[in-house]
Amino acid sequence: MNRSMSELERRLAELEQRFSDIENLNNLLSRQVKEYFLLFDSIRKISSAIRLKDFYKILDKIFKKSFEVDEYGLILKNPKSDMMSVVHSSLTSFRRLVGWSRSSSSSGSGR
Repeated sequence: MNRSMSELERRLAELEQRFSDIENLNNLLSRQVKEYFLLFDSIRKISSAIRLKDFYKILDKIFKKSFEVDEYGLILKNPKSDMMSVVHSSLTSFRRLVGWSRSSSSSGSGR
């Protein structure tokens, strides 16, 4: 009887460990599903923007509500004009920077 009791205790410890491992994996997968949904929902919202101003407003909501980011900045480059723009999260700071091109940035690198 003593031997069978120790065998049952050993088996119980194994099952508790397996349960713990499965519970940890379940928690990890649940967090990943939430993150994937957050990304999917954010991309869906961004792709619905038609005007640039709407795009900024949607991004602002996503950063602040979904990702809990209070302040951020975006640097955007227009591929046609090589002009760069900086947008701050206040949406009131908007600056156009001087033109930048690969040729002007690599000219001083000795290539």
